[in-house]
Amino acid sequence: MNFVRCSLSFLFAGISCAGIGQTADEAMKLHLSELAAASLSVERTNLIAAQDSLRPVYHVTASSRFINDPNGPVYFAGEYHIFFQHLPYWGDSSHNKPVWGHAASRDMVHWYHLPIALAPTPGTYDSEAIASGSCVIHKGVPTIIYTGANPQTQCLAMSYDSLRTWTKEPTNPVLSAPPLLEGLRDGFRDPFVWREGDQWRMLIGSAFQNKGGTVLLYESADLHQWEFLGPLCSGMGELCIQWECPAFFPLGDKHVLIVSPLYSNQPGLRGMVEYATGSYRNNRFTPGEWKPVDLGGPTVFYAPNSFMDPNGRRILWGWIMADRPPRAGWWGCLSIPRVVTPGDDGDMRYEPIPELKRLRYHEQVKRNLKLTPDREIVLQPDFGIHYEMLMEAETDGLSVIEIRIGRSADGLQFIRLAYDAGNGRFIFGDKEAEFRLKPEEKTLNVRLFVDGIVGEVYINGRACFSNVLPFSMNSTGISVLSKHGEAQINSLSLWKLNSIWEK
Repeated sequence: MNFVRCSLSFLFAGISCAGIGQTADEAMKLHLSELAAASLSVERTNLIAAQDSLRPVYHVTASSRFINDPNGPVYFAGEYHIFFQHLPYWGDSSHNKPVWGHAASRDMVHWYHLPIALAPTPGTYDSEAIASGSCVIHKGVPTIIYTGANPQTQCLAMSYDSLRTWTKEPTNPVLSAPPLLEGLRDGFRDPFVWREGDQWRMLIGSAFQNKGGTVLLYESADLHQWEFLGPLCSGMGELCIQWECPAFFPLGDKHVLIVSPLYSNQPGLRGMVEYATGSYRNNRFTPGEWKPVDLGGPTVFYAPNSFMDPNGRRILWGWIMADRPPRAGWWGCLSIPRVVTPGDDGDMRYEPIPELKRLRYHEQVKRNLKLTPDREIVLQPDFGIHYEMLMEAETDGLSVIEIRIGRSADGLQFIRLAYDAGNGRFIFGDKEAEFRLKPEEKTLNVRLFVDGIVGEVYINGRACFSNVLPFSMNSTGISVLSKHGEAQINSLSLWKLNSIWEK
């Protein structure tokens, strides 16, 4: 999300930061009114969204309307929570100022929608947007730290009823302007907050003119008073005009920084979401090589967020840009929650949360399939569009192995999922990316999730590839074949997956 920094104008003598001419009580009433109107707008299209046959059933979505960045994942009092940027009037109005939608789960599998958490309050520091941010537990109180706009400032909201309702901090914004650094660009948004020792630390995305993106590091004891410690890390060159949605966490004996960069020469500005592992010392991060978080690229996957769950797992969500027209009643979803672990080479490893196996039913298993060149084997003529596939194939002598999903009965229509060993490419639908098996990898392991028009692939646990797929309810077959040589599939399992939504 792009903002333009404006001049600051927050305080009146004797009046809170609620807004010019507003008391705190008046601002609170305005906020409640905005929440009610946004909720009614979403409710009006819930039934339309629910009736769209191409809508995901096991990815987190809003109950209807538009969804984008995942925000503030947190665990509290026996519940997991995920918030998300949400446009409650999408499709009906140009009044598309972002709010924070909200979903919760007791087991990280089955979810339920909760009321919209935060909405812009007219005439105040966040009148243009409730932009991205974090949620932490401070002295037992769930606390959201978010960017308000416009201008971009950092703000707080607290919940005293198990994250059901939220009260904005009367003295907002708690950080009203970026530091005075030479060459710092306008961006000042998307706080990522974590506990380090007995202090809170916060990263805010920004950039330096002619140098590239940066993340600004702050420290606080109480989330209200923040001390600037300097830029944690900068880079990606003069064409990079912003690092959005940073995430920073320890992984093994290293740290990981994830950024969503904007580039002045990219269509729509967005670049590939990237991460680097490196060393974190003396309030500075020295990155290694930057690598993609998801091979789907900037038109599919963006703005990931993460947290440490009660079991010590690093869980990551991203935004998948599932494009649907307003008549469908919904747009976009979050990725499957991914467990991130360190690989022996220092890179991130990924797996879907194991709890998802509880959604499986109608198992189909094929073993020891010998594929001869260009001979297609139909595994399922009609398997629906909400399922999981797990395939293990031998790499010895492998040239090209292809899975066709969304296959029509006559075989003329299908969506490709293929590994081209000779060219080191992985193809998924209309996208392809560089991927090569390592010499020590004796099998190709592909774990595919198809959920309506949304697809996610995990490749040997070290790459994820998301895409939006042109599915039709009339073409839901699955087949496999090899090209330019034989292939051996040791096992291929299929499961249909139930919905995650509690009734």
